[in-house]
Amino acid sequence: MRWRVFAGTSAHAPVNSDVMSVDHDQLDFEAVESHWLEATRLFEAERYSAALNEFKKLAEARFEPAFLEIGNIYELGKGDVSLDLDKAASWYRRSIESDAGHPAANLGLGRIYLQSASEQEQSKALEHFQSIKDREVGASFALGQMYEKGIGVSKCIDTAREYYEDAALRGHIMAQAQLIRCVTSQAGLLGKLLAWTRSRFVFRTLKKHPEIKDCNHPLVGVSTEAVLDRHNKSLNADASDAGAG
Repeated sequence: MRWRVFAGTSAHAPVNSDVMSVDHDQLDFEAVESHWLEATRLFEAERYSAALNEFKKLAEARFEPAFLEIGNIYELGKGDVSLDLDKAASWYRRSIESDAGHPAANLGLGRIYLQSASEQEQSKALEHFQSIKDREVGASFALGQMYEKGIGVSKCIDTAREYYEDAALRGHIMAQAQLIRCVTSQAGLLGKLLAWTRSRFVFRTLKKHPEIKDCNHPLVGVSTEAVLDRHNKSLNADASDAGAG
């Protein structure tokens, strides 16, 4: 028996427009649907703890799409649910390993690994993003950020530009903004003129929707700016500790 559900593609929006089909012969589908709709309603009402409890009921019933949504809520860390990246990572791994594995879980786990100052974990972020870049546009954007900033990889603006271009062509608004910056820093006069023309739309959009830059907005798919900020703070804290020692 197959049941179609909507699963979130980013930590910002647990219930989104990506559809997946799941095989579960033993589930009480009326109960599943009831809990799923209630969890969605509670999340949209910003009652995150109550939504989390509903998703956990689904997880206890082995309804695997709920694994991703629980990870989303713990990664979001908003309202009455505290940020807990360890729990988020655990639920993302469960989602990846399940029959209902969704690339959004790889994207979420990659986001978490990207925040680490450990080169080993940054390499894991790279692996997760590369494994889903054709299915999750946010992964292409994240790879662009990694190569532009030299996080977990050797810094390479040309490679970053390729990933930004891929994501931008698929409608990723922040990738379009980053691509414009790359083009204007490298291009000749004509290239800069074309980039400026395109930038008018992109930056108007960003001005109209500042939340795109500030959080895990659905148009972004990955809150890389926030990730980089945490990463830099972690490095600065490590450097201070080393200096004090």
